[in-house]
Amino acid sequence: MIRAAHIHDIDQLEEIENTSFTSDLISRRQFRHFLTIGHASLFVWDDGGHIAGYILTAFHSQRTAARIYSIAVRQNDRGRGIGAALLKAAENDVRDKGLAAITLEVRANDENTIRLYKRAGYTPTGQKQAYYEDGEDALRMRKDL
Repeated sequence: MIRAAHIHDIDQLEEIENTSFTSDLISRRQFRHFLTIGHASLFVWDDGGHIAGYILTAFHSQRTAARIYSIAVRQNDRGRGIGAALLKAAENDVRDKGLAAITLEVRANDENTIRLYKRAGYTPTGQKQAYYEDGEDALRMRKDL
């Protein structure tokens, strides 16, 4: 089931983050900040207390587009449609907030995630050179809602 994340989810969010990525990690402190500032939405896929994945969407008061800040699904839970479902929940949330589009950056070499976004209707809009801490390029994508 998809639900809004809570402070008590931070341990599992941090675990998912640390096992999903090797750089540009969201820290425990940052998760806490996103959960309390009100300029972000954080949804989780909760299997009876087991958080299988999350999506974090950030909002800026001066923009008409939201930004997917991060999405991650535990390795053992991949292939179940969790990423696509979380993406859809984030899109519905953005639409409910009256925003017109969603933007994101994804590692240019992450074919699986790029495929997920393309299937959901996101289109490439450009590339950012050496965007990530490890020097990897990012593909910019956008979806109008």
